Amino acid sequence: MSILNVNKINPVGSGSTVTIAGIASVTNNISVGNSVTAGSFVGPIEGAVTGNVTGNVTGNVTGNVTGDATGLSGNPSINTTGIVTATAFIPSVGQLSHKNVIQNGAMEVAQRSTSVAITGDGYHTVDRWQTVANSSMSYAVTMSQEDDGPPGFRKSLKLLTTTAKTPSGSENYILRTRLEELDLHRFDYGRSGCREATVSWWVKSNKTGTYSNQWYLKRNGSGDISMTRSYTIDAANTWEKKTAVIPVYTTSFTHVPGTSCGIMMDWHLSSGPDAKCQSIIKPHVVPETWVKDVV
Repeated sequence: MSILNVNKINPVGSGSTVTIAGIASVTNNISVGNSVTAGSFVGPIEGAVTGNVTGNVTGNVTGNVTGDATGLSGNPSINTTGIVTATAFIPSVGQLSHKNVIQNGAMEVAQRSTSVAITGDGYHTVDRWQTVANSSMSYAVTMSQEDDGPPGFRKSLKLLTTTAKTPSGSENYILRTRLEELDLHRFDYGRSGCREATVSWWVKSNKTGTYSNQWYLKRNGSGDISMTRSYTIDAANTWEKKTAVIPVYTTSFTHVPGTSCGIMMDWHLSSGPDAKCQSIIKPHVVPETWVKDVV
């Protein structure tokens, strides 16, 4: 084996390229002002690499990669502000698509009708959404699908009171939807690994003030678990986005059949003075609690 000790290698004449045939093994560092071309590079490379890298890269790539990165394998982490294209995305937790378990939350499907004057409970216009009145509350409302949506949406569901009504006692008027049990398996209710769920919605009303939602977790044969949350409409006639978290529930229970209602979600639009609000999860056998003195 021959050993060559040099301090500096310059190209011949006025050229700018130094060519080394074969494999060059360097135990320390090479500092190059321009470029180095070789059949392969073994060991760490510090600084910018301009041009195509063909072959396997073992180790970390720190910095910016401009261009296409193909053939990545193993368990690398990729942070990008561009576009990632793959034949499949396989998450380790949760899922990338169909995260929303509320059906027709965009209010785009209305197979029954787009506008109905109603005085009773039931499904009238927008699919999967119904009106409910408790404690024998009477009401006169026009329920309609509107071409008026918040940012990112084209449609909305509108409830317009046509005859003024002041609720008394424990009367309340509700907009309700139901979630199928099969769609809730990802949250693992009733298990130690239960995950939180985030509910978000847009609301617009001519009446500002405090409103509430109540969500019921259905338990087969042992009564429901319910949770009440309050929220505030701050500005009249303005679309506002509201968000609430459904906490974990790890106590074991018997679930309802897969296509049955697993969670019932109520938006309380009007409630009497005997109602009150508690932001808790509680057994259904305890008297229902709603927001007190809402508009």
